[in-house]
Amino acid sequence: MGIEHPYGKALQDWAQGESITMPPGKAKSANQRAQNAALKLAIAFQDEEDLPEAIDNAKDLYQRQLDHGHMALDVVNGLNEYMIPDTHAFIWYAAMGTLHELAWHRLDVTMDGVKDLRDLSYQWWQHHLSMCSVLSIPAGQAGAPPDSPLLNIGSVVSPGARADSGRMSYHRDVIHRKVFGIPQVGQALRNPTWWTPKAPDLVGPYWVSKNLATLPQTSKIGPDFLPMLSNPMTIQRYKQGFRAFFADGVIPTGAFSPTVRAWMDYTTWETGFTLLPSGPSDPEPKAAWPGDVVAEYKVKGKTPDPVIPDPKTDDPATPDPANGDPASHGS
Repeated sequence: MGIEHPYGKALQDWAQGESITMPPGKAKSANQRAQNAALKLAIAFQDEEDLPEAIDNAKDLYQRQLDHGHMALDVVNGLNEYMIPDTHAFIWYAAMGTLHELAWHRLDVTMDGVKDLRDLSYQWWQHHLSMCSVLSIPAGQAGAPPDSPLLNIGSVVSPGARADSGRMSYHRDVIHRKVFGIPQVGQALRNPTWWTPKAPDLVGPYWVSKNLATLPQTSKIGPDFLPMLSNPMTIQRYKQGFRAFFADGVIPTGAFSPTVRAWMDYTTWETGFTLLPSGPSDPEPKAAWPGDVVAEYKVKGKTPDPVIPDPKTDDPATPDPANGDPASHGS
């Protein structure tokens, strides 16, 4: 069991008002380090000790993502598009929701660094939700949406490094719907405990629901606020569908084929993704995309010129830190 599990339980306990201590072990992956920063600040606030250091540590977590790519903390260890498709959504949301609660409602804003921490947390959610918004299925499409929590109005369809089972995140979708006021489907509609910290994976949605007033409003979310990613990505929106893809040759940790992409066709409610390890799950539609291109967004990346491995000589499954490949996807 990875350290993210005891970290998640500690964040749940704190959200329920219990006293916590830092679980043993060392945070390595990007999502674990996000949890660790949130726990350090929560414990420092709880114990009234080491607050300046914990505030600086949290600020560094945000700044690293501004420097290296959204949800990526450095070039060698963390250069991963975790939000795309965000199989670690609930881990990140618990951490970032906890930090937002601390910055906006628990810490004294007159303390050194707290105002900056508030701004950084607001910016993180603005960037994250903006990315979700341009990759999401809008309302008003032809035909009724399917009875599926992972493919419905407000679902986010995006390219990513993980396998089919993690190609979309229900946690990400319900948070996106919550902020935008889109009707919920599935568990978030039927289960009244979804917005309570009854489990580690519900801590993020809980804090989001409690902090809607201090999160970016919908007028401040969209393509004008897209984050820098660790790798460049293009998003093309059509009248009846959209597609998104990374630049040719983007192969973080050899996790996927040279061009990673996803697509959505509103007319058929069909999607396609790149999967591990041998290529796409479904080909893109052979016919021309329905309608004309309405908008194209070029999302900048920290590594604009990815190194394309030679299949005859290079093993894409072996990361090369010298080329900026990450050392691990984490767990």
